[in-house]
Amino acid sequence: MSQNDDNTRTGRQGQNANQRSRQGPRQQQQQGQRQRRQSQPPTADAQPQQPQSASVPLLDGESILIDARPAWSAYAYYFVLAAVLFLGGLAAGNQATVLGIIAALAIVGYVWYKRRGIRYVVTDRRMMVVTGHSSKMTNEAWMVDIKNLKTGASFLERVLGHGHISVDSDITSAGFGRFSGMTFGGIDNHEQIAQIIRERQNSAKMD
Repeated sequence: MSQNDDNTRTGRQGQNANQRSRQGPRQQQQQGQRQRRQSQPPTADAQPQQPQSASVPLLDGESILIDARPAWSAYAYYFVLAAVLFLGGLAAGNQATVLGIIAALAIVGYVWYKRRGIRYVVTDRRMMVVTGHSSKMTNEAWMVDIKNLKTGASFLERVLGHGHISVDSDITSAGFGRFSGMTFGGIDNHEQIAQIIRERQNSAKMD
């Protein structure tokens, strides 16, 4: 290899070094970011979103905030009765034991079936109470239509850790008695859920 070829190669390397030195810090940073993005795997945001599963039909763009059932503690009376029948049957002996066990299991099964047939749903647009199993009935109110929201819990409800939420709207009857309008009865975290409803109600009325 001739000395001229060595000088040519050395000159080219010097030019490349000069070009890299002339690049500003901003250009070098942008180039480094592009290289890092190319080397990183696709993030979760780039993956297709899965459709949201819901226990009730949703409108376009609607999303579920709360989807709950009554708390097990809301059926404490039934469980106490089942325990009394079970223990009473064991104490009586003979056929009474069998009858007590059957009666206790029947009560527990009734509670399970009844609870499975109730859902309390809050979306970013509506409140819904869905009841039934094979055939369902829905009572709903739009956030913009809600006039009053009430929360409460008796002494026993506070001890058991649940409460109730009641709302009145332009399409629900005010009703009479302890509960009026649409009610989420015997629900866990009722104050937190009520606060979510208030925030969505305020947003709906501000739009």
